[in-house]
Amino acid sequence: MKVTARFTNTEGNVIVAVFDTATGTVMDTTGRKGTFTAVPDTKTVDIKGEMDISFKVADAVSFTQGFSTTYTASTGKTGTVLIEKVE
Repeated sequence: MKVTARFTNTEGNVIVAVFDTATGTVMDTTGRKGTFTAVPDTKTVDIKGEMDISFKVADAVSFTQGFSTTYTASTGKTGTVLIEKVE
C-alpha cells in the first residue's frame, strides 16, 4: 500500500511524502528517500536516510484518505499531517 501524506507546519511550509508500507520506504516531493518504521505503542514514525527525522502524532494514525492529526517533529516543528491518498 502507498500512502501519500501532506505535512504542513505552523509556519506554512509543506512537504508531501509517499510511504510504501510494503517496502518500508518513503520519498518526499524534494526527491529525498529513506526508510521508515512505526515505533510500537508510541504514535511515532522514525525516518532514516536522506531524511533523518521523527514525527510523533497526537492520534493513532489511520491510513484512510482524509485522516488528519497534529504532529511534533524531532526538529521541534509542529503542524498537521493529512492523508491525501491511499492506493
